[in-house]
Amino acid sequence: MNITDIYYLINGKRYTRVSAVLSYCSRDYDRVPEHYMEEARALGQQIHSYFDFINKELSFEIPEHLQNHIHNYDSWLHANVAKVIGSEMIVRSDKYRFAGRADLVAMINDTDLALIDIKTTAGKLKSHKAQTAAYTMALKEMGYNIRRRMILYIDKNTGEVNPIKLTSIQHDTNGWQSALSWYRYNKAA
Repeated sequence: MNITDIYYLINGKRYTRVSAVLSYCSRDYDRVPEHYMEEARALGQQIHSYFDFINKELSFEIPEHLQNHIHNYDSWLHANVAKVIGSEMIVRSDKYRFAGRADLVAMINDTDLALIDIKTTAGKLKSHKAQTAAYTMALKEMGYNIRRRMILYIDKNTGEVNPIKLTSIQHDTNGWQSALSWYRYNKAA
């Protein structure tokens, strides 16, 4: 594993990546063959890139194999998001020294600032909730009043968008903080 897979370097300081912590603490994909994981990562990165273009209102050519994904996401975005605040935004906690990349921070219904995470995985995992809790902690520390968290599950085959609203912030935050402590405990040994 490369050091850039473990840390962000921000203003000369190392911040542990949220994804490094959660992949260390979660063994959700241990039994999946590596070539499947590589294919899934590549598709996920491609989808995230095009969704970022949409969020930033950039023009692009739509690849044939992602037409449904892009159309469905664009429709969901325009029906639910009043204003995009940040897309693929680096968020960090100076207090806890962790950082990550938030897929979307947006105003929902003109009243609620929301963190929206996009997933192209088939499973709905606890680590996804912990990730959004970590990003919410960091965003609040950065001065953003996040009032809602949501995960958009995108079916990798059909492009169907399935939004899940998350409500148990304290439980998910406890899970994140436990994972961070466990990660640092084991890495210090």
